[in-house]
Amino acid sequence: MKIFKRNLKIIFSIIFLLLLSGCSVNKLSNSDIASNIITILNDKSKVYNISFEGYKYYLPNGLKIIEKNDYNSVFIDKNDNKYYLYVDIVGFYYKNSYDYKVDDSIHYSKILNNDKKFGYIDVRKKNNKFNIEYVYNYGKIEVICNENDLVDVINYSSSVLNSITYSRNVINSMIGNSGYRTREEEFKLFDEKENKNDFLDIVGKYEGEDYRKARDEEKQKVEFDSTEK
Repeated sequence: MKIFKRNLKIIFSIIFLLLLSGCSVNKLSNSDIASNIITILNDKSKVYNISFEGYKYYLPNGLKIIEKNDYNSVFIDKNDNKYYLYVDIVGFYYKNSYDYKVDDSIHYSKILNNDKKFGYIDVRKKNNKFNIEYVYNYGKIEVICNENDLVDVINYSSSVLNSITYSRNVINSMIGNSGYRTREEEFKLFDEKENKNDFLDIVGKYEGEDYRKARDEEKQKVEFDSTEK
């Protein structure tokens, strides 16, 4: 009887904590992308574990940051899929809109509009890989993955983008400062992607041996020059 009461108390404590945190318990589908996106984007939880100047977000268990700066980050999951995140505080400041048209000829294409947050998701299959461009809440994530990982990748991306929360006061101060550079220098691959180059080729370029070797040589040159002064 004592064990039963103890277990009952634990159960009620867990329910209370879930209610307190605003978390909703919803089972995600193993195959229904559209249903999962709706479920995750409707989540109102206010939990954060990553913070930068002007914004913060939640990085789910299963993702690990391998590169980051003020507005760009790269995550990796257990299957070595890389997620390239760009947070557009300038777009947030000016309340920019997105020019996207649904493409019924590709694997998945949808305009997203939910509780003052908007964007789109574009999933294209090429060479047995899926190229994902996910824009929402003034953030953008791009990933290339296998079909078996597609649902999980979109779930992770939805969670990160939906959780981004901006500090209007901080951003107003940053953009209003005449000495502040708008930093439209996203990851280079995003610039080139917008120039209609193939995303897969660009990732290959920026993660290939030649690029890494040139980058390391340039870094050594800079360090050498600095020691000479």
